[in-house]
Amino acid sequence: MDPDFPVAIVRRQKKGAVTVRFEVQLDGSVNQPEVIRSSNPRLNPAALAAVAQWKFEALLRPQTASAELAFDLHQSFDQ
Repeated sequence: MDPDFPVAIVRRQKKGAVTVRFEVQLDGSVNQPEVIRSSNPRLNPAALAAVAQWKFEALLRPQTASAELAFDLHQSFDQ
């Protein structure tokens, strides 16, 4: 699931990112997501909520991971 960043912040900042560290459990679920870097603290709840819903393939042992969730309204997406 993508983060549902607050529209007002996205429009005002045009660019932002939150880096989240989390643990992937044996069943692939996410545990203990925490923000380790953020361009705006008001983005943090949406990033944490998105990461908490992620699901990975089953693992043999828990693993720590991190991901950057970002938006850039200046970037064009050509297909």
